[in-house]
Amino acid sequence: MSLYLPLIIHEISVLNRLKFYFDEYFSDATKPATRNLFLIIVNILVLDSFHSAYFANGRVFSKLSGTSLNAYYYTLKADKPGHES
Repeated sequence: MSLYLPLIIHEISVLNRLKFYFDEYFSDATKPATRNLFLIIVNILVLDSFHSAYFANGRVFSKLSGTSLNAYYYTLKADKPGHES
């Protein structure tokens, strides 16, 4: 068993618990918008800030998902989660 396996399992567990907690706040959003908003929250927790979607994509988003940068711009532009602007 790898030395890093318990750390990876713990990291996934923490992300799943955070996602479960924040899902209720995005109940009106589509699944992609919910995922993007959750990753924005994770970015804020990890980096203690949110400078821009471009900055976050290079530091956090690209490591956690395969979603394009434009998807985050679209999510942030919408007037309501999961709705058109």
